[in-house]
Amino acid sequence: MRRLPTDYELIFVTKGVLEMQIGKNRFSVSAGETLLLRPQEEHWGTKDYGPELSFFWMHFLVQPQQMDLEHRPDSAFEEIATVISQHTVVEQPDSLAELFQHLLDEQRGYHSDLLSKNLLVWLILCKTCSTCLTGPHSRSRVLAALADNYVQLNFHHSLSAAQAAEHLGCNPQYLSRIYRQTYGYTLTEAIHRTRIAHACHLLLHSNLRVNEVARSCGLDDVSYFLQLFKRHKGMTATAYRRLHAPIFVNTI
Repeated sequence: MRRLPTDYELIFVTKGVLEMQIGKNRFSVSAGETLLLRPQEEHWGTKDYGPELSFFWMHFLVQPQQMDLEHRPDSAFEEIATVISQHTVVEQPDSLAELFQHLLDEQRGYHSDLLSKNLLVWLILCKTCSTCLTGPHSRSRVLAALADNYVQLNFHHSLSAAQAAEHLGCNPQYLSRIYRQTYGYTLTEAIHRTRIAHACHLLLHSNLRVNEVARSCGLDDVSYFLQLFKRHKGMTATAYRRLHAPIFVNTI
């Protein structure tokens, strides 16, 4: 069957060999390798799938449409898609398979949220393109994106820019510099913004007390949380809740 996709599709083979043709190019994709199908590129299989063949695949768009990432440049997401080689050998195939499995679990979950799934897609793309980037600029953009993802997933724990750098195995000063070059603000500021955004959501959509909201955002020091919140929102957390909390009106 010949297909002409309207979005991107990433295939990751975990067992056997996938034989496929894309336009005039023919590919044999072995276990531990990926194949990227781009929009409007006609492709088809050149051999039947046998019982020895196993692979993951996912469809994605280059711009996140519903994620709460207003401060992230759309071009950063698109750049990852454009720098992935069409046929790539993965350096850590077990790690990539684990991410795909996690994405499947999120898809099956009753309470999965879009942000978690989009972040997993982002991590999968970063894992794939880490073996095929050629320029230092592209590498720095991907590293900055990984740091941003780490913040999004861990802001509710005790977290600092130095801890993020340690997790990613890089120099804290270097990570802070490339993060600011990519997003326009510091990694520490990113942690603060993420925590305050989550705090706002809890204040409006939960009955948690302010000290409980602070702890849910990874801050045990309530006084510091209150200072941080007022600096970002221009008012106290209590005033924010009173001003913006939904009001339900019953009519007869």
